[in-house]
Amino acid sequence: MPVTIQETIRQKIVDAIVAKLADIRVKNGYTRDVGPKRVYSASKLPSQIPTPAIVLHQGNEMVATTNIDKYEVDLPIHIGFVDSYSGKEPDEEANIFLGEIQLALTGYEITVQANDYRSGSSYDVVARILETANGINNSDAIRGKCFGEISLIVKYSRSIYDPSKA
Repeated sequence: MPVTIQETIRQKIVDAIVAKLADIRVKNGYTRDVGPKRVYSASKLPSQIPTPAIVLHQGNEMVATTNIDKYEVDLPIHIGFVDSYSGKEPDEEANIFLGEIQLALTGYEITVQANDYRSGSSYDVVARILETANGINNSDAIRGKCFGEISLIVKYSRSIYDPSKA
């Protein structure tokens, strides 16, 4: 019998993070319009995408067993961002974009639904997003662009038997 994996808890959490980043829009009170079409996976190079843009890279999930059937998970997420600028100092523009991403994500908790491995009942999985580092304009300059990065750790738990279950 073939094994069918449901959407993993990891993917549900990443999708929720992408949705929060896509909410960075002028109509939501931010200074730039990122929107859903400008949040990319790590396969895109910042110099080759329309701005403003955010590039999200998922790191290696680190797991620790806490009891008989659960993993406590730390998932590193690295977010790069790039925007065009003119007139202002590039560090000032990069700091504004950095602050908007921090406002959208840091200190944020994501709740996703998963089924409990043992009972099958619906279960809320709460993921905490913690910022670990950030930087702006910290590599070779890209003419007319400001950029930076934020490193996060996303903490959540999941079943040791099935990554789509709690």
